[in-house]
Amino acid sequence: MENWEEKQMELQMLDEANRNSYAILTGKRKMDDVDDNFMLVHNPFSTDTTDLSGIMNYFIQTEEYEKCAKIRDIIEARESQVVSTSETGETTASRTTAC
Repeated sequence: MENWEEKQMELQMLDEANRNSYAILTGKRKMDDVDDNFMLVHNPFSTDTTDLSGIMNYFIQTEEYEKCAKIRDIIEARESQVVSTSETGETTASRTTAC
């Protein structure tokens, strides 16, 4: 029974961390307004989109497609800002993520 309760607690913490990250990413909460116990699943000071893809996938699994679409839009906006130069001198934007 204890193992099941631990697993439920982990799932609840993961859900809370994903929802907190979503709130930060969408501007519903600010980092200045949170305490030390505020859990996130992404680094709010990084522009890397790897963690954001995980958040998007979480909301796909929970069938919260509106949240998924908002995260997708944030990923696309961040990736469109990251432009790299290839060896041929052409500029290319990063790939687009779809829900």
